[in-house]
Amino acid sequence: PSPLNPLFTTSFNPLTPHPQVADLDYKYELVTDLWNGTQAMRDAGTTYLPKEPAEATENYSRRLNRTVLYPAYRQAILSAVGKLFAKKLEVTNATPEMSLVLDNIDEDTNNIEVFAQQATKSALHYGCSYILVDYPIVDPQSTLAQETGVIPYWVLIEAPQLLEATPVKFQGKNRLGIFRFQEQVAYRKSEFEVGYQTQVKEFRLDVNTDTVTFRVFVKQEDKWTIFDEGTLIGMADIPVVPVYGNKVGYYLGSPTFYDLAEENVLNFQISSDYENIVHMSAVPMLSITGHSPNIDENGAENTVIISPNTVLTFTNPDTKVAWVEVTGSASNVTLQALVDSAERMSKMSLDLVSSVTTNKTATEVSVIAESSNAILRSIQDE
Repeated sequence: PSPLNPLFTTSFNPLTPHPQVADLDYKYELVTDLWNGTQAMRDAGTTYLPKEPAEATENYSRRLNRTVLYPAYRQAILSAVGKLFAKKLEVTNATPEMSLVLDNIDEDTNNIEVFAQQATKSALHYGCSYILVDYPIVDPQSTLAQETGVIPYWVLIEAPQLLEATPVKFQGKNRLGIFRFQEQVAYRKSEFEVGYQTQVKEFRLDVNTDTVTFRVFVKQEDKWTIFDEGTLIGMADIPVVPVYGNKVGYYLGSPTFYDLAEENVLNFQISSDYENIVHMSAVPMLSITGHSPNIDENGAENTVIISPNTVLTFTNPDTKVAWVEVTGSASNVTLQALVDSAERMSKMSLDLVSSVTTNKTATEVSVIAESSNAILRSIQDE
């Protein structure tokens, strides 16, 4: 459909994040790449694996493609969610109408427990996630009888989607005044091709009238336009609630295990060094002394091919041929650095990441477990 009316020129766009949100973007980017695994870390190139001085691009590429991420960060998040939902989620005193919604809570027909796990995982991952309660589009003049079978549904919004969450003071308390976020909307470009378009949704609360208005922005021909707008019927507040993992502000969270994420990046770098040392140690080099290279008629040096089926002949009786091997003594130091990093990650993750060593006493294990459970309970209480 055509937009309702032009709104913005390219000098301003609704994708502009609030400064407090923008300050968290670099953290979200790091934990997202860690979550997406080895290929995402490799795709980021020098962002997480710096190129050494004078290192040839070809050599760097080979080193990068040999480096594998130890997924400590992802393991910690999934383990934490597993602990928090070790017991089946129960909803008490639910009416039949509530049960209907709880069994089919979102657009993907997930029940409340599956949705809660997804929201919690996102909250631990990014520090906060958001639940928007939405309702299918209906005729404003429709009756309750005509809306039979139409039920509200929840939408999970992740922190990187957030653009603004601003409070407004009312009777000495904060109420959510503006909530703006971005999302990707799929559309069919052709019979066999699907495209994606970014759109921005914004909700605004008028505390004087207790009404909530909304706008949906899309970009067409380099201009942002209003695609849809209106008033939420029967709503006195913006229907969005936060799920905190690590609260740092109003409707804001910072990645709960960010220290672990930074250590995981360091571990990725040390792993690269170790694999490079092992590779160099495993590939000896042929050394030839007392022999002048063979030059062809064009003045180019003839290539010496080394293989089990090749015989090397020399006219100089003093020529010496030997294999030169890297001792690999540095590998022990680098390996110990990897072990130390893994131990630090285990501690930073509340022991949710498997420890390299197992020589902990029963008392130490008990203390670590209780500390882990206490912190997870505090997250649960949020």
